[in-house]
Amino acid sequence: MKSKFLVSLLSLFLVPAASAATYAENINGELSRIHTSPTSFGLDLGSNRLSGSLTGNGIDIDLFTLTVPADAAITEIRIIEFSGGGPSGSFLGFQPGSTLDAPPATAFAGGPIGYAIISPSNAAVDADVLGTITGGGLPFSGATSLPTGQYAGWLNETGAGSTYTIDFVVSAVPEPSSGLLGLIGMALAVTRRKRG
Repeated sequence: MKSKFLVSLLSLFLVPAASAATYAENINGELSRIHTSPTSFGLDLGSNRLSGSLTGNGIDIDLFTLTVPADAAITEIRIIEFSGGGPSGSFLGFQPGSTLDAPPATAFAGGPIGYAIISPSNAAVDADVLGTITGGGLPFSGATSLPTGQYAGWLNETGAGSTYTIDFVVSAVPEPSSGLLGLIGMALAVTRRKRG
């Protein structure tokens, strides 16, 4: 009984806030198309939704800079809604920093690019694509989280036009304090007593 209480108490430190920032193109304006000045999207703890549309055929490119606050990390990149697009899916790319090293058309010749492909097949199940990001090396390939810092991102549709809503879920990554370490020690002591 005591160990369940302590585990529940410890879990309170790991729960993100319910809802944070939102950027919607139809309300906040079109996302940038200029690689040296992507639209800034500061993230808060919890759910941070970015929504917009792409006209398709590579004409419309949505560029943004995600800023992950101190002592936090992106723990999910969840595709909430996606419609349209081509059969091969839409491109969602990332590079460390506040800007892209090169225009999206030539960006793969620049800095390390991590990317995921989103399509109706993976968006239909409200999928987290963070673990599917490939390329670019660290911190992207096979990432389980993206740490504090800035990430330039872009969406590009080479097929038909599409609409999207992406949720960047941010969770706190607190430094263990003496109080938290004390709680962990108490939980371990209670568990050992029960086994003994």
